[in-house]
Amino acid sequence: MLKAYAAGLDELSSRGAAKAALSVLACASLLGVVFETNVLRTTALGASVLVNLGVLIVLSRQNAHLRREAAMNRDMRNFIYDTMRKQTQAQWRIDYWEENTIIAANGDAVGSVVIRAMVEREDMPLFRFCLGPKWDQPEKDRRRVRLTVDPGDGGAQWKRTLNWLPDGRLEVMTYLGSAPPKKGDELTFRVAFTWPGKAFPLMRDRGPDEFVTHMSRPLAHFSYTFTLPTDCKVGFSPIGLREGVHDFRLWSPTDSPHVVRLIARDMDADHKFGLRLDLK
Repeated sequence: MLKAYAAGLDELSSRGAAKAALSVLACASLLGVVFETNVLRTTALGASVLVNLGVLIVLSRQNAHLRREAAMNRDMRNFIYDTMRKQTQAQWRIDYWEENTIIAANGDAVGSVVIRAMVEREDMPLFRFCLGPKWDQPEKDRRRVRLTVDPGDGGAQWKRTLNWLPDGRLEVMTYLGSAPPKKGDELTFRVAFTWPGKAFPLMRDRGPDEFVTHMSRPLAHFSYTFTLPTDCKVGFSPIGLREGVHDFRLWSPTDSPHVVRLIARDMDADHKFGLRLDLK
């Protein structure tokens, strides 16, 4: 019976008749109040319960359908992104990466990244890079991330799409327009982001947080700068970097103990490195 009733409500909704049914229900309720008859009151109450139950059933069925569609679209999008990664994997080489992040007391962050890359194949259609912490952020925070990409010389923004990877990082695909760069060109990308909750484990959970990266090709220059609230005292340690083996410097300026900087040079391909921060 409930299945048949729900199907009927679906049909009414598709025809726009649900509004009419609700109007009838409202009139029945009004008559029960005005004429103070038990019959009308009982009828109105029963109709109200039945309509509410039916609406809940229909909404539940519609939400399940939307969830299935969302999962299917997500799987298709991941397949497309994976195909694009494989086809464009060796089209550029990142030589320079400079990232600056300002962290608020609640873990929100704003920042910028400057990337310089050498084009290694003709007609490169897009440029891909990844940002962000490697932890599973809540969906409500992910939806509020804002990010732009431009050439860094006052030029117009490039179109880009965002995709969240299973490890928690944000993948950015930047589309280079109708006249793709040629082999041997050097491109500059300036990224600006507003990222709610980016440093939540560090600032709210008060636990150590790791900031690690790696490139598929050798990297000539890399730098991280983290600026925390001025009343913070922060500890820091290198990850994947050893004195006498790697060319790097990790320090906090003596006059700014809330700032931490890392500079690394000539890093090997696929070598994971970075730093660990915690609050004292």
